[in-house]
Amino acid sequence: MAPAMDLDPRSNTITLDLRPRTGGSHEIASGAVVRRLFDVTEIDWAPVVGWLESPKAKVLLNAINGGYQAEMLWSGDWHVTWTDSGAEAIQSVLDAVDACARTGTSPDTGAG
Repeated sequence: MAPAMDLDPRSNTITLDLRPRTGGSHEIASGAVVRRLFDVTEIDWAPVVGWLESPKAKVLLNAINGGYQAEMLWSGDWHVTWTDSGAEAIQSVLDAVDACARTGTSPDTGAG
């Protein structure tokens, strides 16, 4: 198990929890849900939550929602497409949350 963030743009939800290092649902395999596993053994979620509630994060999360489309196919599989701005926004969020997880501080404020 490892600390992880699951970001689901379909429902505007972010889940911070322990997840298995291998496997995952078809939603993760298809990209409908974006999972980031953190390379740390222990994590203080407070800086991550603090950053995710920041104005900068909210702008990026809105860009993700506007740059993402997921459609469930008749087979039950997800077909996901991203705009360039949506893909850039998700990468910015993942980089910032990763920095919070590694350092225990917010990348914008340095506060823990």
